[in-house]
Amino acid sequence: MADSQFCIELGERHIKVVHVSKKGKDLEAYAFAYEENPYNIYVTEGEKITEQTAAILTKLIDDCNIKKKSVRIIIPDSFSYSRIIEMPYLTEKELISAIKYQADQFVPIPIEKVNLDVEILSTDKKNKKIQILIVAAPNIVIDKAISTIESAGLLPESVENEASAMLRLISWMHTERKTQTSENEYTLFINGGFSTTSLYLYQPSLDMTKDIHNFPMGYDLFVRSVKANFNLEETEVKKLLETSGFLRQDSKYNIEQVLNSSYNEVVLEIEKFVLSVQSKYSCKITNVYISGEHFKIAGLCEKLSVSLGVPTNVFDIYPFFVKNTVVDFFKADLPLFAPSIGGNLE
Repeated sequence: MADSQFCIELGERHIKVVHVSKKGKDLEAYAFAYEENPYNIYVTEGEKITEQTAAILTKLIDDCNIKKKSVRIIIPDSFSYSRIIEMPYLTEKELISAIKYQADQFVPIPIEKVNLDVEILSTDKKNKKIQILIVAAPNIVIDKAISTIESAGLLPESVENEASAMLRLISWMHTERKTQTSENEYTLFINGGFSTTSLYLYQPSLDMTKDIHNFPMGYDLFVRSVKANFNLEETEVKKLLETSGFLRQDSKYNIEQVLNSSYNEVVLEIEKFVLSVQSKYSCKITNVYISGEHFKIAGLCEKLSVSLGVPTNVFDIYPFFVKNTVVDFFKADLPLFAPSIGGNLE
């Protein structure tokens, strides 16, 4: 039987509706849908904006024939703050105090103005340590997401960010399809958002995410680069990114050269993160996977493989699904839905 809840990802640009559930060691898909929202609800004020976003949501849910009302909400990494820390076993009172202290170190706004969430990622009983994920989101962001969902006649059950949902999906996939790796072999997941990019460093041998980094360069950076050089509508730019991108093709618009400047900025940030974690964990990154909006940029995986010296591929979730008409129809778009899929696994 399908779960009583489904997931809605309220992104900066896209609204995604996903309903999947576990079926043995696989996932079963009941509904996928997404639509571009002309407004970024997190920066655009006004009751009319909330109503129009709710109308988009209502249509998507109706199109999916979802009758459920309880929903899990995912907000962007770009409007939240995440950090993974290792701590000794503490009493509940000590843990709360320690978490607030840690959050105060990486959250740039007063702690009383944020909503804190903590998830225990792993427990080391032998060494009496725990690894936890701390997620902080401004109260105003949480309130905006909840009010939008409620305006669509839905019942919010939980709110989490992309990082939390992605880490759950990564861990679940590894648990169900374990592969033998050495302790120093790590995997880097790149989740490309609209205005930011998130990096998640994962250690398969211990089923443990070791580090997270988010930086303010996303899909929009590439879109703006092309628009600044060619007199094109945004829809035309996106089509060019998907069909030409970094591929060397004879076409009317040679956008590869235009994209290189933005690409170099993004790669520099990724390389700095890689050097940092290699030094910190004495690790070797053996695989890189791309999800989110970046995966649609043609030739990006191949170019990153060369730049990073590590095999880089699209984050392929399709083999983990029971095959049906729903998942087959959205097969090519599944990497875009990665956080939303993870949100269904809570």
